[in-house]
Amino acid sequence: MADNIADRLSALEPQIIELLSTSGTERLSLGVIHQNKIVHTANYIHPLLHMNFMGPPDLPNEETVYPIGSLTMGLVAAVVGMLVDEGKLAWNIPIVTYVPEFRSHPSWRPQVTLTDLLAHRSGVPRGNFWLGVNNNILVRKDNSNAMIPSLLAVVRSSERFQYSDYGYEIVGQVIKKVTGQSWAQHLEARVFQPLGLSRTGTSALHLIHDTNRSGAYIGLSDGIPWKVEDVKLGHDTFMGAAGGVRSCISDLLVLYKSFLNAMDPMFLNRNPSPTPFKQVKSLITARALMPNPSPREVSSALGWCRTQLPGPMGATGMNFQLSLGRIPEIRSGFASHLALHHLGSSTGPSSAVCLFPEMQSGIIVLTNTFGLNDCADFVAQLLTETLFLVMNKHDFISLAKQATERHLAWYKKIGEAVERAREAGGPPRALREYEGRYVNTTETLTIDVMEIDGKLHMMFENLADETYELFHYQKDTWTWVSSRDQLAEMGRWTTVEAGYHLLEFGPSVNGPGSVQGGQTNSGHAIERLIWRFHENVPYEGMLFVKREGSHGRISNSD
Repeated sequence: MADNIADRLSALEPQIIELLSTSGTERLSLGVIHQNKIVHTANYIHPLLHMNFMGPPDLPNEETVYPIGSLTMGLVAAVVGMLVDEGKLAWNIPIVTYVPEFRSHPSWRPQVTLTDLLAHRSGVPRGNFWLGVNNNILVRKDNSNAMIPSLLAVVRSSERFQYSDYGYEIVGQVIKKVTGQSWAQHLEARVFQPLGLSRTGTSALHLIHDTNRSGAYIGLSDGIPWKVEDVKLGHDTFMGAAGGVRSCISDLLVLYKSFLNAMDPMFLNRNPSPTPFKQVKSLITARALMPNPSPREVSSALGWCRTQLPGPMGATGMNFQLSLGRIPEIRSGFASHLALHHLGSSTGPSSAVCLFPEMQSGIIVLTNTFGLNDCADFVAQLLTETLFLVMNKHDFISLAKQATERHLAWYKKIGEAVERAREAGGPPRALREYEGRYVNTTETLTIDVMEIDGKLHMMFENLADETYELFHYQKDTWTWVSSRDQLAEMGRWTTVEAGYHLLEFGPSVNGPGSVQGGQTNSGHAIERLIWRFHENVPYEGMLFVKREGSHGRISNSD
């Protein structure tokens, strides 16, 4: 049985290589568990790397360490489960019980709980404003508690799903405040060490001198992987609890086998093998319905997504966005059963995990590239249908090519839309009137605006490599829109909305020239700017107030 499975999965090599090529993914490693046994591992590189005439290609292996991105969420949720089991935390007590300073933020809903944050139903918006060039993190960790509560809740109901990484940063702060130890210290002591995960860690410096690390890439429009700086998220950074873990296939196979064993009492009516995981039923219970074109359940759990197969997987990822909601319903070849899954991505690595507790099966895919489509997601779904002997499998290569075409067309449309809407004639005031240092209301992020050689520029956090030329858009609004490949070559996140690249300057917030319908009155001095970094941020966006007579000098980011 195991040999037949291994043969079937090995036969997927040509399709997986094609998926790497279509997405611009530099390398990929995978592992498969079936009936509680490891039945297959494999490693691949972009086909162009096989043309290296200087020697054999540098293939990854099961020990190659990759950042796993948002797969970290399931592990942080597991730490909370252990602390709940010990009575140190509670699922449904308001967060302000643990972090009283959140009460001072009028936009923060006081009834938000750990469950709400872990299940993405807190109403805190999504948005990668904190992530800069080459994985720079623009917000300091010690500013977390000031920054996040100020992000206005965009969903008022605590039952509605709204994906947001920020909830996990808050949970990480709660863990540290209540126990005196960080989420990372708990993972190391309670999960990594007991399971013998020697190549798994939570620091950007983890195994820094080990050459068997994946690196980070972004796929360019021509499908060529472009190398960027490694992911810097970790236990000591802002948003580390949402994506700071690094691991390898060999370690993750052990980890997820243990988690599958912990679910045995619920699905197989038998006692689990020894496992560090606690409160597992609470971790995997459905909490909020997710976007779903299927009549069957697709919902969020705590650090996990749930799909009742047959049904769509990957609803939190790029492929779902690029498919306009028309993603394939993954079949299992058997009667309907549960899939627990999650995707992870950053400026560089992308990853996927799918667990099937009734079958004691699991699939793990790690890549080092943020591609033109989510290669890890497509490969995981291909492996799922192959593992479970699905007849008439989906054509994932065609789906991947369609996703790539939509990705490139979508970003082109953003640039074209901005260009069409630009007003001729230039700005209504001299460039020097825009100059200055702008600080957000929580004093956790700065934007310097300065004139350089007759052109307006902006700079995040006084970092030279975070400097961008501004182009006049409309009235007192300026844009820093770039082509997708320009962003990729800078090592910047490439899936952003048009509003992300617009800065609206204006007079005081409540003064005579305040913003009305996206326009400003040019008859008053510039005193603030607004950045709407994500489509789900309320109309007010993020407000920055001008500090009179100051703008930062350009410095090196290191």
